[in-house]
Amino acid sequence: MTPTLLANIFCTVGIAFLALSSFLKAKDKILYMQIGNYGFFALGDLIIGSFAGSVVNAISIIRNVLAAKGKDSRFVQILMLVSIVGIGIAVNVISGNVGILYFVPIIASAQYTLCAFICKSAQALRVAMIVFLILWFIHDFGMAIYTSAAVDLLVAVITLVNCFRLKDA
Repeated sequence: MTPTLLANIFCTVGIAFLALSSFLKAKDKILYMQIGNYGFFALGDLIIGSFAGSVVNAISIIRNVLAAKGKDSRFVQILMLVSIVGIGIAVNVISGNVGILYFVPIIASAQYTLCAFICKSAQALRVAMIVFLILWFIHDFGMAIYTSAAVDLLVAVITLVNCFRLKDA
């Protein structure tokens, strides 16, 4: 089995957690469900050589737990944002991955981190998830994780539908 195929398998399993989270009505449940996504994506990105993507996904697990538990002090928000951006950039530079494609996971996770802490409703989190998915689509397609790229778009559409379907949630 090639690394690209294995990465696609891990990322496809992970994206299922993200898709399922878009059906949930409570912000904390959405955040907890997404932990599965970040775990599998961290492994897939590690296998394919997107080390910043892997690290950012690992930090995102911590972010989601803190945000779901309401640990959203200004200090925690800044710490998570600085961790994602700072560690993500450092890992890219150290590993020699300095192309723009390698910075897309950092941008995606930074915007979602802000929303995870600042947005109070599940609906706002779904909208942030759509932006997040589009950015990850760009990364996954560029890294030749085509299955995940296709599923990113599919889940973005599912999430958009759920924005309308669950607009009062």
